[in-house]
Amino acid sequence: MNEVANSNSPLQAFFDESISEIKIFQSCEVSALKKPIKAKEDDSYIFDLSCIKKFAVVGKEARIVVEKYFEISPINLFQWTSVGSGGLICLAKDKIVLVNSYDGSLIDGFTNAIPSDPKKHIVQRADYSEIALSGPLASVILEELVPVPSSAWSQTGLLCSSLAGANVILRKVNNQPNHLRCIIQPADTHYVLKAMMEINRELNGHLGCIFSYLNTFQP
Repeated sequence: MNEVANSNSPLQAFFDESISEIKIFQSCEVSALKKPIKAKEDDSYIFDLSCIKKFAVVGKEARIVVEKYFEISPINLFQWTSVGSGGLICLAKDKIVLVNSYDGSLIDGFTNAIPSDPKKHIVQRADYSEIALSGPLASVILEELVPVPSSAWSQTGLLCSSLAGANVILRKVNNQPNHLRCIIQPADTHYVLKAMMEINRELNGHLGCIFSYLNTFQP
């Protein structure tokens, strides 16, 4: 039985149709390279990760229910907490974003086990876009578009900041400056990615899909 998409990646328009095809990942329609690439350390890449599901848990007991389910305590504000290949971001004492694992089990398990309770917490889909940057591009983006001191980053490599005039959530994967993941509001996606693509072209960089990203970075 073919999987049905219930959303579309806003980054599809940036892919060359002659070398890409439509696929579905975590119920999201994406443009996938017909020949997935594997990133080289010295080259620059932008990867479309918008198909990785995000859910938000909001409400006065959001943190309590998330800590209990994942058996993690405490979940600290503005920190990244890894859970398998996914994780958690606490944006406020009453709002936690769940970033799905590659196999989809993080969010599927949580949503199946924890229904919304309007008086305590609401579990709802969060339609963020997401991209990953790797290689020299990541450092250039930080220098040119995110003018903050290194002390602004959390201990877990997380930063809620402005990038090219848009509010974003940045994370240095494994605290490395040459591998970033960036979560963006859908309305800002086209503008932010266009700015990044211009810099990527100057560096002779590449555009990759979720399958290229997993081909490179999946453990």
